[in-house]
Amino acid sequence: MMGGRKKIGVFVVTAVACLATLLLLLRDWNGEVARLAAQFEHDTGLKVALGGSSRLTLLPPALSVENVQVSQDETTLARIERLSLRVSPLSLLTGRVQVSAVVFDHARLGGMTVDGLEVQLGAKRIDGFSKWNGHAVTFAAHVAADNAAELRLTIPTLNTALRFEGGLEPGPALSGHLTLNAGNLAGLLPGLSLPAGRSLQAEADLEWGDGQFSLVNLTLDSAGSRAGGSVMVLAGSPSLVDADLDVDSLDLASWYAPKSAALPALLPVALTPPTGDAPKPAKTPGVAAQTASSFPSLPDNVLANLRLNVGRLAWHGQALHNLEIRAGLDQGDLVIRHAGLRWGQDIRADLDGVLDAAAFTGRLRLNGPGISGRSDLSFSPQQVRLTNFLAKHDDLLIKGNLTGTWQDGLTAQWSGAVGTWNDTAVAAKLTSLDGKVEIPEIEARLGSLSVRGQVSADLTTPRPQIQAQLRAGDIDLAKLPGSPRPTFVAPQPKLGGKAARQARAASSKPASNKKGGSPFTSAPLDWSALSLLDGRFDLAANSLNGDFGRLDQPRLTLALAQGVATIEDLQAGYLDGQVSAKGRLVAQPQPGLDIQAQIKGADLSRMKAGFAGLRLASGRADAQLRLKASGRSAQDMAASAVGDGRLDARDGVVDGIDLAAINSQMTNLRNIGNILALAQSGLKGGKTDFQTLAGSLKVAGGTARSPDLTLKADGGTLAADLSVALVPWTTDSSLSLALAALPATPVVLRLNGPVDNPRTVVDVNALQKALVQSGLGRALGNDGGDTSGDEAKGGRKILQNIFKALGGGR
Repeated sequence: MMGGRKKIGVFVVTAVACLATLLLLLRDWNGEVARLAAQFEHDTGLKVALGGSSRLTLLPPALSVENVQVSQDETTLARIERLSLRVSPLSLLTGRVQVSAVVFDHARLGGMTVDGLEVQLGAKRIDGFSKWNGHAVTFAAHVAADNAAELRLTIPTLNTALRFEGGLEPGPALSGHLTLNAGNLAGLLPGLSLPAGRSLQAEADLEWGDGQFSLVNLTLDSAGSRAGGSVMVLAGSPSLVDADLDVDSLDLASWYAPKSAALPALLPVALTPPTGDAPKPAKTPGVAAQTASSFPSLPDNVLANLRLNVGRLAWHGQALHNLEIRAGLDQGDLVIRHAGLRWGQDIRADLDGVLDAAAFTGRLRLNGPGISGRSDLSFSPQQVRLTNFLAKHDDLLIKGNLTGTWQDGLTAQWSGAVGTWNDTAVAAKLTSLDGKVEIPEIEARLGSLSVRGQVSADLTTPRPQIQAQLRAGDIDLAKLPGSPRPTFVAPQPKLGGKAARQARAASSKPASNKKGGSPFTSAPLDWSALSLLDGRFDLAANSLNGDFGRLDQPRLTLALAQGVATIEDLQAGYLDGQVSAKGRLVAQPQPGLDIQAQIKGADLSRMKAGFAGLRLASGRADAQLRLKASGRSAQDMAASAVGDGRLDARDGVVDGIDLAAINSQMTNLRNIGNILALAQSGLKGGKTDFQTLAGSLKVAGGTARSPDLTLKADGGTLAADLSVALVPWTTDSSLSLALAALPATPVVLRLNGPVDNPRTVVDVNALQKALVQSGLGRALGNDGGDTSGDEAKGGRKILQNIFKALGGGR
């Protein structure tokens, strides 16, 4: 009987439980969930929208609803795919549930996605987990009885921890101290391409509540850089933001992990696109697609005041100082009221303008000792432009336009005037990787001179390292402009109460020397450009024309290091032969040179070389020269020059004298007709075939001397002792003509004075004696008897005419 009662009791309890469960499951819980949502709205001031029906689960007891949205002032704060309210089982029977915990499944809170989140209401504790770029994230928050609050967020695989300690007041209002230790920023922020192993430590005092948010006493420490500042936000329409940050030093190179071509800085390059058959660089797939068409849109419902100061901003050893930015955000536009920095010792750059979604438009200014400039500036994600650029460095004025376009690298173009160079242009294609700039295409133009080629530069060293291969067409030095710096002549003083006419600006080309003047001037030599950079240059041209003649297909390999230019090799065609040279040029402590050169197989007919009325008309010549000199002017160089050389010519012709004719006439002087024929045929021009012309050269003490220059020809030998004082450009030389008919009785010509117009004196004592002894009297009509006075006078006159024909008598 007792067993039956127990069974009946169990049955009744089970039936009641089943009935209660059935009633709970069949009950419409939407109203209860709506009541809870309304209570939440009342307590927080937030708005809750329920997108689905509510249902009850028993294990564990919970009310769940899908597609929940929480917003404030029409701004969505959270979207929750599934929201579960864990409730007390007994409260389900009373009809007024009591929530003990809230569980979020796949929620998006602001810009953050959370996979799972559980809030323990009774214990005032929140525990949750999620993922960040594939890394597990765990977080926990707890509020104690005295309202002390603690929050902890960790990402173990990235060695990152965020911690807050403070208080949570009704309102709610949160205040306390926030600390962040991020051991792997590259993994935490993969979109920024940061270098591996970079860490960050940060802390600040936080205040959040009543529509206000602030971070004060903010400090950041990473990679040797320290920063401090504050951020304050006041919610509203529009929201107000004030941000201030001071950075002691920032090395951008230490934060840059390159993955694509991007320049560290704009280079001054140019405007004429390369033409011709130069190879085009291969395009980088996907680069154009990666270039944004506009800047990210800025919020138009925020008014912001922004201040940034950086004491030192570095990039691969190059530093900018005192960077200051004062800007404001207004209706989606970033207004840069002032941005400035110091470059080098005292050069200051200042900028102002407006940045919208399309482009930045503003004004750039430069100021410093001896330098000033200004330009209109605009840039977008695809292009930067400097228009109406105007700069002055000392007396050098530069004006023009500079454009840089990003598409498969950077294409930069410049056109304008540089001082007296009124027509300059450069076009270049540039890419960069870790501070090393590659210019696979460059073309520069200066007037009629055009140069093109490839250049690479390493900017990571204190002195830029340049590698260049450049080629030009036909270069005419006479058509090239001189220095771009204008030279002005001071106005003359007043004459007679009126100001004298102001002299025009002198030509930038050096004035040509007057006839007879020295080619070596006292103008200071400035070779300081050799100290600007280091590198290696391979230069080539179709031809190079100048006062020296024409060089065909010149090729030069030049190395620069620490102010020394080493000519490793110079090869060119010259006078139908070949010239080669090597040596070096030195800038400091004063300009200097050490050159070795040689010429092989030069055609003398193209040289047009002459001296004292004689000219080399044909033949082939070889020559060598070794020369050292130093000085602060060309005159100093000439005065200090030391060297030697040699000339060897063969199988040629000398214009201006006919030694064969003179020699044959000397063997048959029997009458006046013979003498006149001698004067006409041999001494007043003609040509002389020579077999060899050879001699040495010595340079020392400001004098160039060839003591043994000898010409061997049909009819005689011409020996010379040539000496030229380089600075005054004067000569003290002698030519000795020995005829085959009279080898022991040379005619000596002495040359003295300006090289271009020397005074010539003929020493014919030996020849005069030989002529008389050989029968000059018989030639005058006397077979050996005494001559009369008139006859003697006539003979002397004939001799004088002969000697005058030889070049003497001045």
